[in-house]
Amino acid sequence: MTKIIVFGNSIGEGYWDLEGGWVDRLRKNYHKKSIKENNDLTVYNQSISGASTKDILDRFEFEIKPRIRGDKIIIILATGVNDSQWLNDENKWRVSQEEFKDQLQKLIDLSKKYSNKIIFLGLTKTKDGDPIPGTEEKSYKNERVEIFDKILKEKSQENNINFIDTSNLIENNDLKDYVHPNTEGHKKIFNKVKNFLEENKLL
Repeated sequence: MTKIIVFGNSIGEGYWDLEGGWVDRLRKNYHKKSIKENNDLTVYNQSISGASTKDILDRFEFEIKPRIRGDKIIIILATGVNDSQWLNDENKWRVSQEEFKDQLQKLIDLSKKYSNKIIFLGLTKTKDGDPIPGTEEKSYKNERVEIFDKILKEKSQENNINFIDTSNLIENNDLKDYVHPNTEGHKKIFNKVKNFLEENKLL
């Protein structure tokens, strides 16, 4: 059996998409394909709203161990945008660039214990400077998102990890709010990930 395990944040969780977001679209696509072709391929979504890279690190082994028994594992890491947050009330960044690099490396090293097929999903555009409704102490700045996206790409290259570039994929009209894609945005991410998996023969 092939298992795709996605670790991410609220974008991976599928906010604002009635179809459940890009990860659930991926799951439904491969579930139908598995039934039609009589093979085993499933997708697990381990995405939690608000998660940073450190949050994923803290729960990674607890969540992956029950799902790996003798299977072919593909790990997709969709992280970084929450690390890039500006904390308005504290007047500082949530995570420094050096901390982010260190946490990414730890996440890569941990992932390699369980799979040799690891993918980083690049970061998508946000609405620059908009505070997060309900948590106005936090906001995003595209300049910072771009820096963290570049770090993701560099870390991928250094560690021979697959990287899916989504930096120019999402426009403002593909966003429901300050950071979350709408239905069209989730469709775009789903198609990008699906095409990458199949074109690179990772399944």
